[in-house]
Amino acid sequence: MQFKYYLFISVLFSILISCGQTSDSKSPGISKQWLNKEIDFNSIQEVVNTYHMFDSNQAKVGSMVYATAFNGTHLMALDTSQFDDGTVYETASFVFDTSSFTMKNVKIDMSTPNASLNVDFNNENNQVKGEFTLNRNEATQVFPLDSTYQMDIIRSEIYLLLQTLPITAGDTIALKALVPTRMGISSAEIYLEGEERISTALGEVECDVVWLKTDGIMPNNKIWISKDSPRKLIKFYVPGPELSIEIQSSKPYKI
Repeated sequence: MQFKYYLFISVLFSILISCGQTSDSKSPGISKQWLNKEIDFNSIQEVVNTYHMFDSNQAKVGSMVYATAFNGTHLMALDTSQFDDGTVYETASFVFDTSSFTMKNVKIDMSTPNASLNVDFNNENNQVKGEFTLNRNEATQVFPLDSTYQMDIIRSEIYLLLQTLPITAGDTIALKALVPTRMGISSAEIYLEGEERISTALGEVECDVVWLKTDGIMPNNKIWISKDSPRKLIKFYVPGPELSIEIQSSKPYKI
């Protein structure tokens, strides 16, 4: 199964990068603010991270591969995830323009035994244009997207950039995020709960523990981020389904 994930990542990255400039293996020296915070963009690396999903009994129930790479001033992220029982399979790609500091393109394909969802849109100044396609009960519905959203970010940005963000005790960062799978706005807060040393497949890792608390339109997440630079998203916990997503390997991305 992991071979299929890596093949998907390699093929998509090759296509995306071949359409633009040659990929640079380093962050393009970006100095920006995100959510009114100075960020450490060097924490974004060209890397392939593999995660396993565990239920409340610590039984493995799925896997996820998340990869990032630079193409000039564009940061690309690719995500493939699947539950082992076949109930959910999802692939997604995101293109983030570091020159304008804007998520430019989002593509998501999600399938379950009874339905599938395809989202494909471009974003310019919070003007979203594209299509939202739902296949269910052998019927296909296509919803054109052409609307302006009052948002701070797109949900995908949170996970793409969270490891770049310095969060200190007492910080509470409020935001409104567009959730692409629902095309709705979720109100959320990010705050630091504390620090914790946890055991992982990579060894013992000192982490900042951050909460993403939401209004329910997107799920709450408890997130462990490694303290050492370059920082990594080490573990996620989703309280509703009691799902833990834990890193298994981290390797440089190479075409």
